[in-house]
Amino acid sequence: MEATANGWGALVSWVAGPANPCRRPAAAHDRHTEVLVMTNGANVRQPSMLRDADLASIDDDIDAYLAVAGVPPVPRG
Repeated sequence: MEATANGWGALVSWVAGPANPCRRPAAAHDRHTEVLVMTNGANVRQPSMLRDADLASIDDDIDAYLAVAGVPPVPRG
């Protein structure tokens, strides 16, 4: 099962133990998210590519979440 790319997913992976989770790098064209934009009172979902700086910021947030739980940071990359 795929773990979510957030602090909770990283924490669950850590609890599963080092022999159980594995990492699969995402190709640059697969690094995307959706942005919800209000346009004329309607919600519009727009795809948005994640830059390296965005991914580093996400990793920083995940590491901060793990630090509060006393868990080591996730490997980068």
